[in-house]
Formats: sequence, C-alpha cells, structure tokens
Amino acid sequence: MKGYINSGCPHTAINVLNEILRQGVMPDRLTYNTLILACVESKKLDAAMQFFEEMKGKAQKFVNDDLFPDIVTYTTLLKGFGKAKDLASVLKIVLEMKSCHELYIDRTAYTAIVDALLKSGSVRAGLNPKLRPKPHLYLSMMHSAGTILLVAQEEADHLLMEAALNAGQVDVAIKTLTEIVSRWNGISWTSRGGMVAYRIEAILGFSKSLFSPHLLPQVSPSDPVENYMIRFEATRPLQGTIKLREVVMRFFDEAVVPIVDEWGSCTGLLHREDCNQLDASLSTMMRSPPPSVTTSTSVGHVVDLILEKRYPMVIIVNYTNSYATTPYSSRAVGVFTSEQLSRFIIPVSQVKGTDLSVYKR
Repeated sequence: MKGYINSGCPHTAINVLNEILRQGVMPDRLTYNTLILACVESKKLDAAMQFFEEMKGKAQKFVNDDLFPDIVTYTTLLKGFGKAKDLASVLKIVLEMKSCHELYIDRTAYTAIVDALLKSGSVRAGLNPKLRPKPHLYLSMMHSAGTILLVAQEEADHLLMEAALNAGQVDVAIKTLTEIVSRWNGISWTSRGGMVAYRIEAILGFSKSLFSPHLLPQVSPSDPVENYMIRFEATRPLQGTIKLREVVMRFFDEAVVPIVDEWGSCTGLLHREDCNQLDASLSTMMRSPPPSVTTSTSVGHVVDLILEKRYPMVIIVNYTNSYATTPYSSRAVGVFTSEQLSRFIIPVSQVKGTDLSVYKR
C-alpha cells in the first residue's frame, strides 16, 4: 500500500484492503494508518473517517489496545482536514486528541495541530496588523515551557530578531542583535541569524554599526600580498634542530617564529604556547605545515585567512618549482602577520563622516 501511495496512486492502495480481507487477515493499526493516509492523499476524507471509526470500533469490540488510533492517525487526519480547510473537523479531531488521556501529544503533533488550524483559517488576528502578537510573546511562550537548551535559546534569539525585523520593528531587532552579541559572544555570519544581522547592519550603516567595523585605508584588497609582506629573512627564522633551551628568550618577545630545515625551507611555525620542553628540538613542537600562500595571492584573501582562521602568521612563498605539489615546499620569501594587520586597521570612529562614502565603494 505504501508503494502505491509513494508512486502517486493512493486510490489503488485502498483497493488492496479487499485483498487483505479476502486472505482472512485482520488489519492492524499500521494497516489502518496507511489506509487513512491513502484516503487523505486521494482527498477521500469521508472514507478516511470511516476507517478511523472502524479502528476505534474494532479496538473496543475485541478489547485490543493495539488497534486504537495513535498520534500518527490523528496527525494524518489533521493534515487532510487542514488542506481541505475544514475547520470544524480539525477542531473535532483536536478535541478528541486532548480527551484521550493515554495519547501523548508531542512536539510534532502540536506542530501538526497549529499547521492544520492555520491552513483552515482559524487565526483571524493576522488580518489586522494591530492585533499581531509581538515577537516577545513567542519568546515568553517558549520560556514558559520550561528549561531550554543553550543551542535552542540561541536559535530562539535569532528567530526573535528575524521576526522583529520582518514585522518592521527595527528597534526591537537592533536591541535583540545587541543582546545576542553580548550574550553569545558574537554571531556566525553564515547562520540564519547572521543573514538577519547583515540586513540590520545595512540599515545602520558604518557610523552606527553594532560590530565596531574597522577600515584598511592603506590597503587595496586586490593587490598582491607581496606588496605588503615582511621579508622572510627579517623574521629571523630558527633551525628546527635547535634545542628550545638555547633560544627560549626569543619567545618572551615573539608569539610565533618560523622554523626552517637545513636547506632553508620553512617547515612550520612554533607558537609560544607550544614551547613546553626545554630540551626538545624546535621541530618537534612546531605546527606543520604552516599556513602558506603564493606571492600573487591578494592581500584581501590573506586578511580573511588571518581573521577567520586566527592565524598569527601566514608564510608567503614564490612558486619557482613547477614540480612542487604544495606551496610550503617552495622557498619562503616573506610573511604577513596579524600584528601587521592591526597596524593597518583604523576604526570607523576615527574616520571623518565625509570620508565614509569613499570606503564604501
């Protein structure tokens, strides 16, 4: 029967019942639920109700609890009557569900109830903008349900912000975004909430941004990073075979140092926090391979790497060996560091308002 339903022939599934009865097999709950689904899919709601009543009748007659309608039965009927916009039947089903003390109405069932009520036109307040519930009402209802997991709370905050913005309540959306940034220590730009934050930022503009944007007036993002890099020799790279004890003072001043092999190729980066064995060679504690890009890579891409991956240093290499399979196997010619980036950055608050239009282009 399910095969017929899935193939778009629900009416044929109903006919299978005759074959089942001819074989002397009594339909069980699963069979009835499948039949009711077939009736709903074929828009034969009267037949669906007949099977529904037949289920209850046989369950009582044979004292068989396994034949009583379950949550699947009720939600299937709700789906059918909701599509048919039969509000009276939807309300009748909902009332019966609530009167069945042994029936557990879970989140999916409640969703089906609300969906059926909406489709059948029971919500009239939506026609009058003055009567529409504010986003805070939905959040209050969620909190009243009991303890909410942190992940769900964060998602609820994002939905509240989106609902407020869609309803034209920009002030509420801005306030909610401010609370999200403070409470959750930021927001992912790739999330649903991040997309809403983009819209809010577009409304606020640079001067009123909630994220304290910074500008790079001295840098053109499309320029090759070679124009801004520090020469590799200037970083004073260390040989990987050296013991940490011999150069430990270097890491009091520098958070990260490039490590090279005997041929002068950069094989990794040693971070201050990884320096935990004085008698170990530097190569055993370094992070390898180091994040690397070629000299022709745009500085904008390198800045993105530093901000997104939190790299303190990116190695710049020059592709001269056509047989090299990875960038870091080529000779390092320079570096670009997060410290460099911080020197290029200027907060919007320090830029004159008349100059902002130049940076927006």
